[in-house]
Formats: sequence, C-alpha cells, structure tokens
Amino acid sequence: MAAAYIIIGWLIMQVGDTLGPALLLPGWINSALAFFLILGFPLAIFFAWAFEMTPDGIKKENEVDRSQSITPVTSQKLNNMIIGLLVLALGYFMLDKFVLAPGRNTAEIESAVQAAQESVPEQTPVENDKSIAVLPFVNMSDDSSNEYFSDGISEEILNALAKVKDLKVAGRTSSFAFKGKDDDLRVIGETLGVEHILEGSVRKSGNQVRITAQLIKVSDGFHLWSETFDRELTDIFSIQDEIAQTILAQLKLELIGTQDQQLTSATTNVHTYELYLRARQLMYKRNLESLQLAEQLLRQAIAGDENYAAAYAQLGIVTLLTSDNSYGPLPLQQALETALPLLEKAVSLDPDLAEGWAGLGMYYQSIPGKLDTTIELLRKSLALNPNQIDPSNWLQYALRQQGKLAESGRLLEQILEREPLYRPAIFNLVLMYFVTNRVDQSLALVERSKRFLPNDLVMISIESAHYLLNQQPVEVYKLADAAFQATPSDRSVRMSLSVALLQLRENERLAEIGIGWPQCDGLTRLRRIEEAAAVCYRLGKDDLEEGIARLFNFLVSNGRENELIGYVQERWSDLDAFEQDVPTHDGFAHQTLGHIARAYQLLGNEAMFQDAMQRFRASLDFQRANGADSLLMESAEGYYFTLAGDYDSALTHMERASELGLKYDLKTSDYWPVYKSLDGLPRFEALKADGQRKINAEREQLGMEPLSF
Repeated sequence: MAAAYIIIGWLIMQVGDTLGPALLLPGWINSALAFFLILGFPLAIFFAWAFEMTPDGIKKENEVDRSQSITPVTSQKLNNMIIGLLVLALGYFMLDKFVLAPGRNTAEIESAVQAAQESVPEQTPVENDKSIAVLPFVNMSDDSSNEYFSDGISEEILNALAKVKDLKVAGRTSSFAFKGKDDDLRVIGETLGVEHILEGSVRKSGNQVRITAQLIKVSDGFHLWSETFDRELTDIFSIQDEIAQTILAQLKLELIGTQDQQLTSATTNVHTYELYLRARQLMYKRNLESLQLAEQLLRQAIAGDENYAAAYAQLGIVTLLTSDNSYGPLPLQQALETALPLLEKAVSLDPDLAEGWAGLGMYYQSIPGKLDTTIELLRKSLALNPNQIDPSNWLQYALRQQGKLAESGRLLEQILEREPLYRPAIFNLVLMYFVTNRVDQSLALVERSKRFLPNDLVMISIESAHYLLNQQPVEVYKLADAAFQATPSDRSVRMSLSVALLQLRENERLAEIGIGWPQCDGLTRLRRIEEAAAVCYRLGKDDLEEGIARLFNFLVSNGRENELIGYVQERWSDLDAFEQDVPTHDGFAHQTLGHIARAYQLLGNEAMFQDAMQRFRASLDFQRANGADSLLMESAEGYYFTLAGDYDSALTHMERASELGLKYDLKTSDYWPVYKSLDGLPRFEALKADGQRKINAEREQLGMEPLSF
C-alpha cells in the first residue's frame, strides 16, 4: 500500500504540474495538492494496517478470521497494480523528458529572459570610479586621549591622496561622520559616492606605533591591499608617505593610469607635529573654547619649530575664526592685524602651501572691496590642492557676492559630490536654490541630508532655513522652539526661532528672546524705537550685507533719513565707493540702494534720488540676468516701482511675491511708510487682507490668537 500510494501520488503531482499552467490555475494549486497528498500518506498506511478488505466489505483487521482472509489475493492485486503504475510512470517520464520538455523549456527560458530584461532598471553609469574615502583610523592605544593622533594620521593620508590629480577623495567632514559606527561599507560608499575605502587602526605605545591599513573595493567588499607598519615615532612622517604611496601603487593601474606622483608630508620633530595634529582636530569643532585651545597648541608648535609653515597658516586661520565676525569675541580689526603676518610667514616659508593661500583668501574676504583679491587667492590655493573643502566654500561665497550665481552653485554641487555631509555647503546650496527659485531641489537636498544627519542641530537649522525662506514658519516654529528649550545658547537655533516668530508676528516674544535682524524688526513693530536703533546699528557695524540693509530700512522707515545719508557720507566718498564695499549683487535683492534713494527723495534731493534709483535698477537687472528669481526679487521690484511712482507695475510684482509665499498684512504701510502711497488701491488692500488671513491660519495651527489689527 505504501509503494502504491507513493507512485500514485507522484503521478498525480506530474499531471497537476502539466495541467495547472494549461488551465491557467494559480501557482498555489500544486502546493495545496502536495500538502494534501503528504497529509494523506500516514492516514492511508494506518487504514491499510487497521482494516482489511473481505468479500463482505471492509472490516477491522482483528475481526477477520485468518482462515478466511483474502490478504494473499489482495496483495497480489496490489503488486500487479504497482507494476502497472511503475510502467505508466516510466512511460510518462520518457514522454515528458524527450517530447514535452524541450519545447516547454524553450518557451520558459524566452519568457524568463524577457521578464528579466523588463524588470532590470536602467543602469546609471558611475560618475567617477577614481574615488576613495579615508575613514578615521581606530585608536587601539591604551590611552583614549591618543585619539587625536589616529585621527591626525587618517587626515594626513587623506590630504596626501587629495593632491593626486583626477583622484576623487571624499572630504574629511563626510568621512569622519562614520567614526565609531559599524555601517556596511557599501552604504558608506554609496553615501560618499566612492568606489574604494581605506580603513585602519593605530596603536601607539611609548615611542612605538603600529599602523594597520586596508584598502577595500566597495562593490564587492574585497580587500585590494592590507599591510601593517611597525615604526618608531621618529619617522612617523615617512610612514604616512609610505602608506599613501602604497595605496597609490595599488590604485594606479586601475584608476589613474600611469601617473607617478610623489607625495611628501611637511616634516618636523614629533612633539611639534603632535601639537599641530591636536590643534587641527580642535579647530574642526568650531566653538570658542576649542579654537582658543588650538591657538595655544599652534603657538607651542611654532616655538618648537620656527620654520613650520603649516602651523603658521593654521594659527592665522584660527585667529580669524576667533574674531567677533565669526566664532569669538576678538574684534575683527585686531584679528586681521594679528592674522596677516602669520599667513604671510606661512607662504614665505612654503610658497606651495595650499592652506597658507587659503588663509590669505579668508583674510581678504573680511576686508570690504577686496572680492577680486579674495577670489584670486582662493583659486591659487585650490590650484595647489583642488580637494580642499573650506576654501572651496569660501570661494563660492565670494563668487555669489559678485553675483556669479551659476558658478557659485556649480561649485557648491561639486563640494557636495566630495563632501555629501558638509553642512556649510548644504546650507549655502539651500540658499542658492532659493534665490534661483528651485524650491523642489532645495527640499530634496534637505530630505536627503536629514537621512544621514538625524537630530543634528545644524541640520535642523538648515531645514528651518529652507522653510523660512519660503515663508512656511509653522513646522519651523515647532522644531526651533523645542531645540531652543533644550539648547538656548545655540545661535543658529535661536536665529531660526527668531525668524519664525517674525513671520508669525509674535513681536513680544521676539523682542524678548530674538537676535539679529528679526529682533530689529520686532522691536520696530512694537514701536520700541531706541531699543530697535541699538540693535540695528550693531547689525550695520557687523554685517555689510544684511545688516546695512536692515539698518537703512529702519532709519528711512522711522523718519531718520538725515541719519541715513549722514551715515553714508561719513563712511564713503560717493555711491561708487559704497557699492564697491557693500555687496548688493548676491541674488538676495538687498534693497539697500532703494533705502538710500528713498532717503534722498524725502530730503528733496532729486539728482541723488535719480542716481541711487539707477544703481538700484542696475543691481536688480544684474541679479535677474544671473538667474535670481525669488519672492525677495519680486518684493524688491515692488519697492523699486513704488519709489518710481509706477503703482501698477509695483503691485504686479508684489502679487507675484505673494504667490511665491510672501505675506503682507494690514500694518504693512505702517511698518514701511513707502507703501502708504498704495493704501486704498483695491489690489493692495486685497494683498494685505489675503496675507493677514494666511498669517492667522498659521497662528491658529499653533494655538495662537489671531492678529487683532
């Protein structure tokens, strides 16, 4: 019975397998058939053992008289049936194997190939397979404080590789974002856009160091090369060069052809070098305490080696970073006077030192009217080492100030190809996408970056900037208010909250906790004029772009046009000198020249009014020609045409600004008296009413009372 059941079950399965596709039956039918056949097997065996067929029908086996049993006859019948079934099964097997299978298999193969071709996505070519990321080497030393040393080794190897022409090297910020994480190398490679990864470890003990490095291909995880270096610290520099040269030897044929480029590190004594490494690691933190400690270490390094050019360059840069124009309290003029001789000393010691020329570019960027010099120096630095990230970011900012928006944008995108997680470039590209009206690209950049920088305060500020630039303060208020409660000292978070409060017209709270230009506007709206004046004048002193524009707006809108003109004439010989020092071409449509024109108009000086208006028009046209197209541009156009007395054109631009998100309200002409000439015009009244309705809708979402004016 067992044999018969197995053969019959096999035949049933073969028939089902053949008829299923022909009858268009679902695939689970055969699975169900097999399940029930398997389930039936033990039942069949049980019934064959417990029951017996007799001439009188089926009876329990223990009730049958053995002398009358027909088991031998039944057994013979089963044997004959099994033989017949085996012959039938063999015949079916031969028919399926040699007659049916070839045609069926051909059809199945063709169908599978077609399905595979349809399902395979179109391959995107790798943009640059000549690429590598240097992950931070793991500190294996007994002393955890030696981590600066392992980080420094990683960075120096990275810097050496970055000097190789045509080799894409992921920047430090992005590579070091994976420090201490056990991420899949394929994920890291995809995130950083590289095909190879160098990782390793450093064990430092006394005067001995062991460095282990391994080069891995991202696509398959194979190790292309691995080696351990045991050295005395007296030749640490040669170790770095040796590792970098060995890596290049492994990559040369596959990635960079026959290039034979020698890499050399600046050499000095080990103690001085360690001081330099520790200072560099502290500088990356970009907070005052770390920068001040880095300054002390760099001065000690220079005391140990008076010809160490890199230490002079970094000391000049850290001095500028501790100015009150950046991260510290040092007056900018004092910082400039201190930094210049250090940077000049660096390039005199080593004319090919890229960071020295970059520091000089950073220096001139802080001096009004020196944009051309800044750009020339930064280009020189990048020619020496194209993979530098900070100087690339400084260069794009200088280009943007000159109004070269397209070139600035391309440079930012190139930076993010090398450094996908470099926050300054993410922020600046969000700004660039805003001024060129590419809101969707801005949002996509923010969403992509958030995946790799979750709960990052800087990323929260960048996301806030995207929404605030597009006049969407509700979610920003929630994010920034929570972040402010947790870290009230964080300036970027506080600025995001300040702008959100301004857009929501929460002037009382803005006056209390706000900073910068939003606080200036908030105090003005509350008519706390002298407090506003103090804030606005401070802004004008610290910021020649946004600060000057806000100060001039405050003065001309509060009956202080004489102060405005006096301020201009005291500091600049004429408007040519003013325009050279105060950038107005960066795509943000600063209305500075418009405020000057308005002041001259109120004072009855028609000639100077026309001069300022022509300059204002030329600035707007220049920005338009270079791709600027945002609600700020439309708002500035509205201001220009209002001053010119062309109210229809003014309202047309203001209506487009409203479509792009800008909200006027019922107090608009009180805050900006220039618009009083539009009061009563139906289009202007409709704009104000619509803006106030939208503001109240946002306030309602946050549980705030509607505006009462």
